[in-house]
Amino acid sequence: MGDSLWNLDEVSAGEQRVLSEKEREFLMSGDPGSYTSAKMERRAAEKAEKLPDRIQQLVDDVCLLYYRGYVGTSETREIWEDLLTITNRSQIVRDSPIVQTEQSSEIDLGFEIGSLIRMLHGGDSFPDFTWGTIVGLAGESSENWETEAKNLVELFDNLEERYEWRLFSAGAEAQLDDGFTEEREEIREILRDYGFAPAPPLVHSILLESTDDGEQSLIEHTERSWRADPDQTDHPTPPDEHPSTEEMRQSGFELVVSRLEEQTHLRDLDRLAKDLREDAIRIQQPGWRKVDIDQAFRVIAENDETQIQEFDQTEEKGQNNMTTALRRLSYKDSPTVNRPVIQENEGDNIYWSLTSYGELLYEVRVVHNCSTNWMYDYIANSGEISDEISQLISELI
Repeated sequence: MGDSLWNLDEVSAGEQRVLSEKEREFLMSGDPGSYTSAKMERRAAEKAEKLPDRIQQLVDDVCLLYYRGYVGTSETREIWEDLLTITNRSQIVRDSPIVQTEQSSEIDLGFEIGSLIRMLHGGDSFPDFTWGTIVGLAGESSENWETEAKNLVELFDNLEERYEWRLFSAGAEAQLDDGFTEEREEIREILRDYGFAPAPPLVHSILLESTDDGEQSLIEHTERSWRADPDQTDHPTPPDEHPSTEEMRQSGFELVVSRLEEQTHLRDLDRLAKDLREDAIRIQQPGWRKVDIDQAFRVIAENDETQIQEFDQTEEKGQNNMTTALRRLSYKDSPTVNRPVIQENEGDNIYWSLTSYGELLYEVRVVHNCSTNWMYDYIANSGEISDEISQLISELI
C-alpha cells in the first residue's frame, strides 16, 4: 500500500475543526456572548464547511489503524464496546423525534449514524447510500459471491422481519397499546421452533385464533387453511397441579401452530416463500459472463415472450453468453436459483418466457421488493391475495 493514497500534509496541526465551547453555546442558545451574532454565524458556517474533511480524516484514520491491526481484531474488541457507549444527540435536536420500537446499544449507534447522514443530506430517501452501507457490511469478493448471497439473504430476512414488526407496532395506535406484545413474541418463537418464518400475517392470525376475539376463525375461513377434526372430542384428566397462565397460553399457541402444520399447506408454503426470498437476492448477482440476469428477468416478465435479440445486453455480451446465462435460470438443477425461473420455447423462433415460479418470483422481487411476508395470507387471510396469485401459489405447493 502506498502512502500516496493519503495526503499526510493535508491538515494543519494547529487548525481546530471541532466546534469550540463558545460556538456550541451560541448554537444551543443563540447567545453570541462577547462576539457579534454575525461573527458567530460566520464561524459556525466555517465549521460546517469543514465537516467533509473531518469525515475524511476519520475514514483515513480507521483504515490505517485497521491496516496495521490496531482495530478490527478480537484483541481490540474493547474499542468497539467503548464506541457503543457514545452519547446520542440526534433525537434532542429533531422537531419530531423518530419512533424507536427497539433499543440496544448497537441499534442506538446505527440509529445515530443514520441520523447524522440524514441531517447532512437534508433529504428523506437514500437508496444508494443504504445499499452501499449494506454491501460494505455484508459484501464479499467476486470469488465468494455465494457467501455474499447467503449473508444478504440472512440480513434481509432479519431486516424484513424487524420492518414488518415496526410497522405493526408503530403504524397504528391500536396496535401500540393492545396488550399483546408478549403474546406475539411467544408466537414468533414457536413458529421459529417449528421451522416457519414468523410472518406478521401468520402471527396475527394465530393470535386471533388463540384469543377468540370474535373475528372469523383462521381454522374455518378457507378450505386451504384449517379443518377442525371432529374426532377430537376426548378430554384429558386434569393434572394434579394446574399449569400457570403463561404455560397454558403457550400450549394454546403451540396447539394452533401444530394443527396448522398438520391440516394446511403451511409447510409447503413456507418452503416456497423461502425459495423465493433466496432467489430474489440471488438473481441480483451477476450471471454467466457478468450478464445482468436481474435485468434480463425483468425484460421477460414485462414483455412476456422474448427473443434473444430483444435483450439490450445481447449485443454487448454476445448471443451465446446471453443464451447460456438464461439457460442457467431454466435448469431444474440450476446453480443459480432454487427452481426454474424461465423456460426456452422452441418453434419457428426460439423465445423465452417465465415459468409459474418465475411469475411469482417477479411478484416477490419487483412488486413486493423482495418481501414474502404477504404470501402467508394464503393461509392466514386468503381474501387479501388475488385469484391469479393464489392460483400460482396453489400450482407450486
